[in-house]
Amino acid sequence: MPAHREFAFFTGVNAVHGFVTRMVGFLMPVYLMSLGLTGVQIGIYYAMAAVSTLIFALPMGITSDRIPVRRIIAASFIIIAAGYIGFFYARTFAVFCIFGLLSSFGGRFHGIASNAMYFKIHRDAIRDAGSYNFVQLLAQGSGMIIGAAFISAVGYTALFGLNAVVFIVLAVLALLVLPRTETVSVSLAEYRDLVLSPAVIFVTVIFTLSSLHWGAEMTSYGLFLKTVLHLTPMQIGLYSGAGLVMVGIASYLGMLAYTRKLVKNMTTIMIIGFLMSGIFHILMCVPSLWLSFTFRMLHECGDGLISLSFLYGVAKLFRIERIGGISAFITLGMSAGSMASSILFGYLNDCFGPSIPLIVSGAVLIIIPLVLLEGRRRNIVQFG
Repeated sequence: MPAHREFAFFTGVNAVHGFVTRMVGFLMPVYLMSLGLTGVQIGIYYAMAAVSTLIFALPMGITSDRIPVRRIIAASFIIIAAGYIGFFYARTFAVFCIFGLLSSFGGRFHGIASNAMYFKIHRDAIRDAGSYNFVQLLAQGSGMIIGAAFISAVGYTALFGLNAVVFIVLAVLALLVLPRTETVSVSLAEYRDLVLSPAVIFVTVIFTLSSLHWGAEMTSYGLFLKTVLHLTPMQIGLYSGAGLVMVGIASYLGMLAYTRKLVKNMTTIMIIGFLMSGIFHILMCVPSLWLSFTFRMLHECGDGLISLSFLYGVAKLFRIERIGGISAFITLGMSAGSMASSILFGYLNDCFGPSIPLIVSGAVLIIIPLVLLEGRRRNIVQFG
């Protein structure tokens, strides 16, 4: 199969995954709250959902280097489908945590495997990063909007059932249309030396700090939209979905700016991204719908530049044949940050309301460029 067709099939399957997953999106905390769960319990739910990555991230990454990635992606879709079947029946906190753990395992397994496949089959580090991000985020944003409309019309449980069916179909498609990737056999000692190198550790620290705001958004963002801005589920979907589309657009525009040499290097794009993401993550907490929406769009522009720099940086910095283990180690750090921040921000949400977690996590994003510049000064890593 021609390389461009392989990449197109991969992009399409992942876009459907993103669309279906985001149909629930930030509305899940609203659903959990409607069942009587507290902010702390919602935080624990998302923290539990990240546990699977802490346990299995490195084995999953190493596996994606050693066996064809399409098999792993197909298996992850089956696991995600099982999680949605559990959500369909679950009504208590404990049961939701169990199936949240299962669904998260499938989701993280897919994330690590799809990252590995992207890095193994991409051909142009910057152009593929921009176009891939654009398609993925357009699909995810559309999924949020359509999911909100679906939930408003027929409710959450029907959507859980639909998602389970779609992921079973996706598992079959993954085996039929995704490319077969090359496999390598690398010793655990080699992986240990690789992931403990200064460059890998530094990149992991940067993106782990960035991931702290995921915990705030998972536990508090949907509640902020509901309790502060008083949005309906449909309005939450429109607000959030438009933001994800903006991430894709910003990523694509960042790619154009880099290829046309409007910016000097990728580090500059990263710094701009983190500053925009952090500043406007704080400002979007204003209790005015249109001001909040405007600042949210600008925050998402920053996230788009960060996402572009991640795909480009990892592809340029590290050897492709071992990329599964490397991306898994980075994902491990990001998941640890997301898990810890879910518990912390769930507690802050209970004590001070949903705005404070978003403000605190935004401040962390603003600090990251200082870490990035220090790493560049010490010549630990150059993103290009």
